[in-house]
Amino acid sequence: MQRFLTYTASLALVSTALLAPHRARAQAVSVDAKAGDYSLTLKVLPAEAFTGAHAEMARDGGAKANMVDGPGHPNHHMVVFIKKGDKPVEKAMVSITYRKVGQKSMDWSILPVTRMHVKGKGLATTHFGNNVSLTPGSYEARVIVNGSQPALFHFKIADQAPMARHPRSPESRVR
Repeated sequence: MQRFLTYTASLALVSTALLAPHRARAQAVSVDAKAGDYSLTLKVLPAEAFTGAHAEMARDGGAKANMVDGPGHPNHHMVVFIKKGDKPVEKAMVSITYRKVGQKSMDWSILPVTRMHVKGKGLATTHFGNNVSLTPGSYEARVIVNGSQPALFHFKIADQAPMARHPRSPESRVR
């Protein structure tokens, strides 16, 4: 029986690796801040699919989504969840800029912001951001909501070995 269970688990891992898109494994980052009357949670997750059988996000406004297999091969999904009081904000003008700390120029990059929600979970999961390519290191992100004072976030992207991951694995879901 043990040999059967080991074989079944191995087969599941092999089939998952063969069927899943190959992306860098990205750790999840979650940082909270305030911007005026808004409570913000910036999350940096593994890149998300917007189309196809493994699509996890439904885009419903804003900029065009950066596709996982598109230019720059994004490996992360940088998004901000916005609340006013205890209610999720579904409509807002959101600006996200980011930069790697310690670089000579330290210029801010603009993230094209799309509005999206988790497929099948409804507008209560609305969040704003896009897929992006990030290399290991320390970063700052600046978020402005409806002209508010900017919220500044600091986070670190660790070295991660490339590995196949199933897009529906628990580590990739936005909660």
